[in-house]
Amino acid sequence: MKKSLVELILYAIFVLVGICFLTLVILFMVLISGKVYFIALIIAIAIILYVFYVLLLFHFFKTKKRKVVFGSIAGVAIIVSSVSPIQHIYTNSIPSVDAEVNVYDYKPFSESSKIATLDDDSTLKLTGDA
Repeated sequence: MKKSLVELILYAIFVLVGICFLTLVILFMVLISGKVYFIALIIAIAIILYVFYVLLLFHFFKTKKRKVVFGSIAGVAIIVSSVSPIQHIYTNSIPSVDAEVNVYDYKPFSESSKIATLDDDSTLKLTGDA
């Protein structure tokens, strides 16, 4: 039994509403957790899933060329939208020291300074114009 065009459009609309609701819930959880850099990736995946469903619904994937073209475009969209999360994860993976230094402890010409001093006289002599 072949479905009518109106029925297919209604299916597409219901799936659109469902994907939008699910995407908004996921985006809300991502925003609460502070991972804002994942927003573009989540939206891109939701759009790709919806377009894939609609194209399947209307029997667009009859040839291998159409499947390859859609897969390529979807792959490029996911790769482009995943640049920000990858960059953020890479930046956070670089170890850093979070110790703060009080510069007043190393203030020169004060008696309570933590500046390193030499035990012997210095041997460096600056002469002439450099």
